[in-house]
Amino acid sequence: MDSLNDDEARSLRKMSTVQLRGRLLRNMTLIKATADEVAGMPRDALLECMANLYAVLKEQVDSPLVTIEGDDERTEEGEDE
Repeated sequence: MDSLNDDEARSLRKMSTVQLRGRLLRNMTLIKATADEVAGMPRDALLECMANLYAVLKEQVDSPLVTIEGDDERTEEGEDE
């Protein structure tokens, strides 16, 4: 998460664990993990993987969070699963 600014990191931390997994699974071609690995990752690893994905997309598009957000509903901050 070191490659993100404070606002970007805060946005990722607000996502639930389920949302993080879903967004990573929808972007499997861009991450170096299998679906089984993503399913078994603890929250910290999901956040780090999402931050890496964000950094890759940041180089390619103007608004990476919109690209990886998908249609998930927002849940309360800190919700885990």
